[in-house]
Amino acid sequence: MNEKLSKKNETRLNKHSSFAGYMFIAAVTAPFSTANAIEVIGIAATQDDSTNMQQSIDNRTWSMPSGVVGHDLILNNGHRMSISADGYDENDTWIRGQLHNTKISAGSSVSLDGADAYNTEVMSATLNISSLSDGRNKKWYIAGTATDTTVSGTDAQQGILDVDYAGYANNSIINENGWMKLSFNQGWDEARGTISGLGLKAAQADNTTINHGAILSVYRGGIIKDTVVNSGGIAYLNEGASSIGSFDVYGDGFVRLSSARRYNNIGATFNAANAEHIGLHDVNSQLQLIRGQDTPGDGRYINIGQLLNNGAVTFKNADNVTGYLQANIKELSGHGVFNMRVGGMKGDFLNITDTVNGKFIVNVADTGDELNSDSEGYYLIHGEGSANDSFTLANGAVDLGAYQYYLNQDTTNPDDWVLSTSKPKPDPEPNKKPESNEKPDPKPPISGNTYGVIALANTVPNVWDAELTTLRTRMGDIHTRNSNDGGAWGKIINSRYKINNFVAYKQDTTGVVLGGDKSIQQDAANILVGSMMSYSRSDIDYNRGGDGHVDSYALGLYGTYLWDNGYYIDGVLKANRFSLKNNVKTVQGSRATGKDTLYGIGASIEGGRHIKLNQYFIEPYTQLSVFQAQSSDYTLSNNLKAKAEGAKSLKAELGTTLGASFESQSKTVFKPYARFAVSHEFADKNKVTINQTEDFRNDNSGTVMKYGVGVSINFNNQWSAFTELNYAKANDGHMEMPLSEQIGVQYQF
Repeated sequence: MNEKLSKKNETRLNKHSSFAGYMFIAAVTAPFSTANAIEVIGIAATQDDSTNMQQSIDNRTWSMPSGVVGHDLILNNGHRMSISADGYDENDTWIRGQLHNTKISAGSSVSLDGADAYNTEVMSATLNISSLSDGRNKKWYIAGTATDTTVSGTDAQQGILDVDYAGYANNSIINENGWMKLSFNQGWDEARGTISGLGLKAAQADNTTINHGAILSVYRGGIIKDTVVNSGGIAYLNEGASSIGSFDVYGDGFVRLSSARRYNNIGATFNAANAEHIGLHDVNSQLQLIRGQDTPGDGRYINIGQLLNNGAVTFKNADNVTGYLQANIKELSGHGVFNMRVGGMKGDFLNITDTVNGKFIVNVADTGDELNSDSEGYYLIHGEGSANDSFTLANGAVDLGAYQYYLNQDTTNPDDWVLSTSKPKPDPEPNKKPESNEKPDPKPPISGNTYGVIALANTVPNVWDAELTTLRTRMGDIHTRNSNDGGAWGKIINSRYKINNFVAYKQDTTGVVLGGDKSIQQDAANILVGSMMSYSRSDIDYNRGGDGHVDSYALGLYGTYLWDNGYYIDGVLKANRFSLKNNVKTVQGSRATGKDTLYGIGASIEGGRHIKLNQYFIEPYTQLSVFQAQSSDYTLSNNLKAKAEGAKSLKAELGTTLGASFESQSKTVFKPYARFAVSHEFADKNKVTINQTEDFRNDNSGTVMKYGVGVSINFNNQWSAFTELNYAKANDGHMEMPLSEQIGVQYQF
């Protein structure tokens, strides 16, 4: 098994290692003695001193009784009291101070130093449970306890139950704006030698209930036992913390277990939080496994004995932390969700060592990082005793880099679950004979990331083509004008492309084109030269979700040489600046964005003849156009690296225009026309590279049939207007332009 794991994921722990070796190990590794101080128990005090204690409290002095009993005390408005054990009695026994039915509120505080409290209410105040000792050397100590404590607070001031330095709490109820913290100082002080290395027993809380709006924080060395987190409650088990007995989470209760952490400033490493039993009972119950700061390499393992997961378990990093986690679970049951992460050939790992009972959804976060497509896949889960439906990938697939991946049981060991590009094989239908000619698809499906990158790279030539069509229409109108015409013109353009090739998308382009030209009369010919500028915006919707935008700014020169016999040559030279924005959607529904700016240049030459037939005309033509864009190189927000070679287009077009000229009584001239053409795109190798390793070819070559109608209207010797509608479709159906329209005006000088 070790050999197999090393082949799949080098970072994986040997799943056959002894689980007991991970569970409930010492909370801290530190360079000092682990000798324990002697715990002194003592006996409960019996002398009732309630009256004097309350009087001292009311006088707003810091009350410090010892070895006595207080009943029904009330502390408010910042009162402070510290009750402790008293020295030896006649039997050389310590007398433990006692509090019964105490109410602490309004910023007051009570400390139990080797004393006991029963039935205590803490409201926007603090109850500290600590120990009494012989001082820094800690040769002996007497631990404080609290039983049946209720804690609450307000938005302005929390209520706090602080259990530290061997303190013990039992039957605590933490309500809204209440905070119970366990072993905040003890583990740290022992690790750095503040207590001279003479360890106290761990601070512990048994039978704790965390209700809505309340928080439980367990720190280094702290232990909780038989804990309940109800809906709206939160429990944090930080590094070095442990949970024994039951740990039940209901409603949308939340629990977090942290990884190990190294503190170089004190030379100590606290091990990861661990739990004997965790029960996520409801669909919204949550367990978060978090990798925190300064986690050592072997500290990424978080260990749980028995896990009932009917909610969600999430693997996560703290802010500004990178890396992954491994969850070692002895027994897994339920019908919940695991939220995991993979980046490249690294990622989280779920290791169930004994039994799996139930069915679980595995939600792997999409990422742009590339998984090695030549590998067997990524080893994500080991589930001892897995059934073929124990784990199912959310949405059926996950986008990892260039491709989609699926969750499959390993072919040699069904307890192992691997992310690979092969789709899971469905259960065979009974009595169905396999088809002998079925062959596996050698090309894995591409990810939503790749889909969007290829689609956006494909749109730039379409923008160029839409603007070129506008110029071609303008020059077509010139062929019927008088030789002394020169003027300024403007057009609004709108077009839609539907592409269904390697990727499918819809592209809507709108824009404005402005130009001006001058006619120069020659012997037996007329020359017209002009310039133009344009702006257009293309909105692209990808069929698999996501969208993109292209803003195009262009400057161009154009010219026509028109002989008196009707022959002509048109030429266009145009340069564009393209601003690209991509917003891809992955199979899991997440979004990734990226942008780039590039330039392109193109030219067109057209030759034909304008043949007049009285008031009618026919204009056969042939056209050749070429376009070349810069390469595009950008990184999506999910770290996918996209590089598209400069988009190319080389088109030849053959067509004819049929039209007529009609003049009204008001001298307005109408020139309707129709155009039919066939165009062929020769460019077929526009290359797109994902993550510097995966290459794709964007092939837009093919033959397209074009149809158009239009009309120009000359109102007088100076003003005219024109409009045109076009439709185009490729023979193989890979491209359709269901609509291209232009409308414009011209002013002749």
